[in-house]
Amino acid sequence: TDKPVECEVAFRVQGMQPELWDAVTGEIRPITDFRQENGKTIIPMEFAGGDSSFVVFRSKAGKRRPVRKPNANTYRRLKTLTGNWSIAFDTAYQAPASLTVDQLFDWTSSDNPAVKYYSGTAVYSSEFRYDGKTNIPLLIDLGVVDGLATININGKKLETLWRYPYRSDVSGHVKKGVNKLEVEVVNCWWNRLIGDQQPGAKPLTKSAFTGWKATSPLQPSGLKGPVGILTRE
Repeated sequence: TDKPVECEVAFRVQGMQPELWDAVTGEIRPITDFRQENGKTIIPMEFAGGDSSFVVFRSKAGKRRPVRKPNANTYRRLKTLTGNWSIAFDTAYQAPASLTVDQLFDWTSSDNPAVKYYSGTAVYSSEFRYDGKTNIPLLIDLGVVDGLATININGKKLETLWRYPYRSDVSGHVKKGVNKLEVEVVNCWWNRLIGDQQPGAKPLTKSAFTGWKATSPLQPSGLKGPVGILTRE
């Protein structure tokens, strides 16, 4: 499902300490909120849309249980980033060199065909002021993204995000005062292929296979937000 899910999962094992393994980040941590009944270990779990986790049993459970804490991290929004965004496109694909917008949008909703059918990389730039604590966990959450996204905060380029939640840990990179944020977004090639089929269009692509036409539906693209700063609790 693409929706968040909260559930209890039962495993046919008892007397073992469950661990949560995140295959994307490599994080491994013990699960402390679980119970054992009738030869089963029952664990409350939370999943983001399209999310998955490994639960591993490799050690016997100790006689003294660790302090019980929620198995899933909780996040609190400290700030929503508002204001103008500058969007730089690749002009080799007939797109405008830059746009300045006060609201994030889906490229396919644009009245400008060069944006509507754009496929490739676009770089979003903005500045924001942060006056909160910097010695706590801080993350930037991009909200809704259609494509791949890479965050660059104050000159520090972070990992490429390819799945929800589109969120990067920026602890130690956010400073008090004005911060510079760039988000590089890359979408699929599909929209450009459809754009090349439009009446009067100057084609930019060539393909031996044409499984699309001018009226084929476009794929949502771009950064739509809301973009915000979170802390992990």
